[in-house]
Formats: sequence, structure tokens, C-alpha cells
Amino acid sequence: VAPNIVQFYTYGKLNEYSYSPEEIPFKYLDIVDHYGEYLSSDVFLFWGDFLHSLSYLEKDRGAWNKDATSESQSGFQSDYYKYIFLSQLDQERLSRAVIFGSTIITNRAEDDVDETYRSHSERLFKNAAGVFFRDALSAAKVSPLRGLDPSLACDCALLLKDTDLEQFSGFEMAAQRQGIGVYFGRTNSKFLMLLYARLLGKRLGEPTRWIPWFFTRKKFRAIARLFGYDVPNYHVDPGKILSELSGCKFVITDTYHVCVNAWRLGIPAICIGQGAATADNSLSDKKKEI
Repeated sequence: VAPNIVQFYTYGKLNEYSYSPEEIPFKYLDIVDHYGEYLSSDVFLFWGDFLHSLSYLEKDRGAWNKDATSESQSGFQSDYYKYIFLSQLDQERLSRAVIFGSTIITNRAEDDVDETYRSHSERLFKNAAGVFFRDALSAAKVSPLRGLDPSLACDCALLLKDTDLEQFSGFEMAAQRQGIGVYFGRTNSKFLMLLYARLLGKRLGEPTRWIPWFFTRKKFRAIARLFGYDVPNYHVDPGKILSELSGCKFVITDTYHVCVNAWRLGIPAICIGQGAATADNSLSDKKKEI
């Protein structure tokens, strides 16, 4: 459990895809509603994912907010540099920032032409106390700005301990591991993936069962039932999801963080993705290969 001096922030309000406050062992504040407190923090820790990539700013966040007008989206981008790149803080304050477990693999060569992004990202990456990306390509991109400082780390989920999971309501570590855990939700060829998982389980003599990592839409639930999977038609609490995952002998999935959490538990995982895909947004399959 984080000490009282730690405050968690998110940039944007919870929506229909967010876990409710009762389902997670910590509370978030929206930066927009508490920007004064946020910018006055003694230390800034940016924890994971694509926050500092240009595609997140231009594509991902805009795509999630379907109701955003062009005017509000423009305001969001201006504030994004202020809150996520700390553009209005002086260099001494930047030296109190740490970026860990993130990635900028979606950045393309032409993104360097974007003067606003380039200037703000280079300023932060150069002056931050630490920049530790989860993949080698991102680390290589930023290393010229970091001198002799290391810039390669790992995914944030790999730092969890088993005791951390006990903070989630409903979590119980499985007493034994049996069967194959299956979850598909990212790739287009879900029918073939379900067939592959079922045939592999049959070949190995292991039963397969569904891991409800995310909510599954009605059409795919019907297809999954044809292969014998019991897919719930409701959102499952994270504690129960992690409990289910902990009881698998191994996992087959197309979802990056299912694999990462399985690997941390010592569970082998097969991660299926379209390696030839272009890494142009945070949901791109290319990140699985990298």
C-alpha cells in the first residue's frame, strides 16, 4: 500500500471502461480538477504505457473521446504538454520527474518534424531524474539525451509482488494450477484463435477455460460458446480475474498485459499478434513483437 504522501492522478475522468473506486485498492484524482496540487508535487512519477508518445496525444486520446469538439480537443492538447510533459515547470522541477515502464514505439521518424512535440519531449527526457522505458527500441531512441544513464527497464506489472494482489477485493491465489487460460480480444481473427486454443488444449490433454480480462461483446460470446467457453456477459472485478489467471498452467492470448501478468506469476504464455502491423497507436499488435 502506498504511503499517505503518494497521490495518484489520472488525466481525464472515469468512464464506462474504468474500474470503479470500489474495485481497486487506491484512489485517483483527475488532474484537471486538481491541477494546482498536481503541479505543486515534490516528485512526479509517470507510471507505464504510452503517455509520452505523440500518437497517444494525437490518436488514442482523441479516439476515446467521441464527443470531443475540435475546440476542446485543441485545448486538451495544449494542456497535455502542461500536465504530462510539465512544459511550464522550470528545469529544476523537471529533475524531480521519473518515467518508468513507458514506451514510445509508436513514434515515427516524421514525428521529429513536429516542433512542439519534439521540443517538449526532448526537454523532459533530457532533464528528468530518470527515464526507463519498457522496450529496447524506445530506450535506444531516448538514450542520446540521457548520456550514460540507463534507459531500459521493464513493464510496470513485472514489479508487482504476490502480496500486492491481495489488496484487490476478491483476490485469492489459486492453490494449484491446471488447464489452459484463454483470452482473445485484440486481433480480428478471433474464430481462428479460438480454434487454435481448443486444438492445442486437445493435443496436450488440457482443458481450456476463458479468462475474462475485458468485457466481451455479445457476438463474440456466441462464437466462443460454440467452442465450449463460458464467457460472462458482465464486467468481472480485477481481483477475480487475477485469481482465475493464477490457477492456469499456461495461457494463450492476443493481449499484451494478460501475458505480462501471467509471466510475473511464473505462468508460461503464448502471445499471438500481427507482427507485420504498423505500430501507429497504443493498441497496435506490433508492441507484442517488440
